[in-house]
Amino acid sequence: MPTLTQLILYPIKSCAGIALSEATLTEAGLMHEDIYDREWMVVDLQGNFLTQREYPRMALIRPRIRAETLEVRMPGMMGLDLPLDLPHPDDAHTIEVKVWNDTVPAYDCDELTATWFSKALGTPCRLVRFHPETRRIASLDWTGGVEAPTMFADGFPLLVISRASLDDLNGKLQARIQPVKPCPRCPIPSVDQATGEVGPDPLDILRSYRVNPRVNGGIAFGMNAIVRDGAGEVLRVGQEIEVELAL
Repeated sequence: MPTLTQLILYPIKSCAGIALSEATLTEAGLMHEDIYDREWMVVDLQGNFLTQREYPRMALIRPRIRAETLEVRMPGMMGLDLPLDLPHPDDAHTIEVKVWNDTVPAYDCDELTATWFSKALGTPCRLVRFHPETRRIASLDWTGGVEAPTMFADGFPLLVISRASLDDLNGKLQARIQPVKPCPRCPIPSVDQATGEVGPDPLDILRSYRVNPRVNGGIAFGMNAIVRDGAGEVLRVGQEIEVELAL
């Protein structure tokens, strides 16, 4: 039976992740200490999301969960503390933001936070937080009509990759979780997560054996997944899991 070897939570979309020993499974993805995966997102002044595709230095922005804040650090800069409490409705500033084809309202973080992220990335930008009253769902074309909620992830609440697939790639250079769509890869895997610099592109190798006609000839690696059962249960590194493979 497969064993869960790693759990990674990404509080801020396209910034560094946090390796966890355990995390709570929710319909919208992983959650730990009341922090959800891709709960925050960096946007430009028009509300369009930013990622390592265009700004590889985002890999150097490293969040850490503290008692009452999400601490954010980057080499050469003072740390920034993001409050975990949601803003009071009277004080909240909401703006429209865009994630691919979805336009949704989000909480706009303060000017100090916007200044910090603008300096970190060298471009005017802001940090936003997923609005708790917003409902964004994964593509029904792939979920079989199941309305699977997600936050600021590209499209699905979970991405599942087998260790064998990773080992196979490196050698060349779940019943509760239902895989629904092969994940076509973007240029982000070529970004060195330790330095924020673009390096050799694993897509060059993947292109030779991972082209998938189900995603219009895209290079697929891993499976986007939705949660069908077990929301609220705790996943732990090292536990055995049941996996239903999609054809």
